[in-house]
Amino acid sequence: MVSVGDTGIFGPTPTPELENRGRVVVGWREWMSLPRLGIPAIKAKVDTGARTSSLHAFFTEHFRRGGKSLVRLGVHPLRERQDLAVICVCELLDQRGVSDSGGHREKRWVIETPLRLGDAEWPVEGTLTNHDSMLFRMLLGRTAMVGRMLVDPKASYLVGGQPDLGSLYSDSASPLEIGIGPMKIAILSHNPKLYSTRRLVEAATEHGHETRILDVLRCYMDITSHRPGIHYRGEAVTGFDAVIPRIGASVTFYGSVVLRQFEMMNTYPLNESVAITRSRDKLRSLQLLSRKGIGLPVTGFAYAPDDIQDLIKMVGGAPLVIKLLEGTRASASCWRRPRRPLRV
Repeated sequence: MVSVGDTGIFGPTPTPELENRGRVVVGWREWMSLPRLGIPAIKAKVDTGARTSSLHAFFTEHFRRGGKSLVRLGVHPLRERQDLAVICVCELLDQRGVSDSGGHREKRWVIETPLRLGDAEWPVEGTLTNHDSMLFRMLLGRTAMVGRMLVDPKASYLVGGQPDLGSLYSDSASPLEIGIGPMKIAILSHNPKLYSTRRLVEAATEHGHETRILDVLRCYMDITSHRPGIHYRGEAVTGFDAVIPRIGASVTFYGSVVLRQFEMMNTYPLNESVAITRSRDKLRSLQLLSRKGIGLPVTGFAYAPDDIQDLIKMVGGAPLVIKLLEGTRASASCWRRPRRPLRV
């Protein structure tokens, strides 16, 4: 038998003392931090049953900027603080199929970010998924532990202990305030001199974001399925994180087409194109409200003028307001009083 210190063909005989050298002993749960994501403390389960680490993300948005594939994610780092959110952006490594502990398989985004445990810091790959129903916001898998740590399954918080969450996460911090980075925002507006448009630019600039006003009628598109794009005044429109539509009623059709193209390019819209087109269709919007059980005034619709007299009886008679199906001006409305003949 070869004793400790003796060498043979394959070097020193493995012993517990040699195997533990350079490794830290951790408990089955530990407080860690993800400094590049702006997360100063997060409680993680050290899960030797999982191959890959995973991070809780209550939302993810994939987009491209400067030729890079990126993901914006939102994290509730403290289970007891649903009002506290960290929004961060990081580069995507991959999208992989992953099976959870219940055997359910899903596709998840994969990122790499530095993890800090005590005085040690090293890069860790992890998938993004929603852990809202679980006790831990992060699971540390085996690939992140190899050669670095040993697990004591009976112990907890062996490295660093309980952090001062009050100082790390200020109670005065509002949701979405911690860890958010500057964004590049497109504002679709036919008239950049409007007060509402100028105020949006001022507010975004005050928060460190970059904005650009695009005349929606000067945008033109390449609708190729694998390479959707938008051009504006001879230049490609790329790298925007979000788009704010300020589309007037007179340009609803073309404005919605441009906005839909931004959506195809994975740019986050403040208002979706389908919501705008529905809101501009009076009949459609009222039908949607009615279907959801939202109370409305008694309302009728007709196409032919010959049907208006019977329609008035259908809705209970005068007094009532008559409006055209199209148009946003007050001149498109009239007041119908009782006991006065209606001529159409």
